[in-house]
Amino acid sequence: MEHYSEKQIKLLHQEFKTLKRYIDKLSFYDRHFGIIPFTFPSFDPALSLFFEEDKTEILTGIFKKERNNPALTEKLFSFKNDYRFNIKPANSNSSIYSTYILSKFLTPTPDFDTLLNSPEETSLYNTPCPNDRLEKANGILNSIEYKLQHEYDKSLKLHCMTVFYKGFYDAFTRNIVRPDKKRKFIELYLYAQGILYAKYLDALRKKTRTPN
Repeated sequence: MEHYSEKQIKLLHQEFKTLKRYIDKLSFYDRHFGIIPFTFPSFDPALSLFFEEDKTEILTGIFKKERNNPALTEKLFSFKNDYRFNIKPANSNSSIYSTYILSKFLTPTPDFDTLLNSPEETSLYNTPCPNDRLEKANGILNSIEYKLQHEYDKSLKLHCMTVFYKGFYDAFTRNIVRPDKKRKFIELYLYAQGILYAKYLDALRKKTRTPN
């Protein structure tokens, strides 16, 4: 986040108070302070977050940070006076808030054509053949489906898989659901990752139908 002087914060606060629409307050807050408070992993076709312990720990760390920090919708600057920028949504604005956060996790959408042609992608699946890569990608998804159907523990990882899979399924069935209430950052991130994985598989399928 950019460092602001007292004069700058005072002017920003005056402008913030003039905003009437909640969505405008969100955009203003995001533009100047950043609305997503943590660094989330970028899109990973291997879905390592669910299968590699050190990557899963990243999700655990974010979950704990969010759980232990309820003031993530506010910025307070203290000089001679206090200047508070609060975007905590009222119930009527909860859907707007979560939808805005979800859109942040979905943009910019990865360039799947470039990704599919990258050396890293070929190395990931250890094959340049699109059909083989699609089979392996579906295998990763099948592993998640199996765990969701046959494991019943209340672990954070299984909960994360559930949210991810809902995003994937909603995108696959073209029925993406707008959040109806305030959701956690990590839930919106995982739902977005599911949507992106559906788009990734779609791009991979198209590549299998494209002559080399």
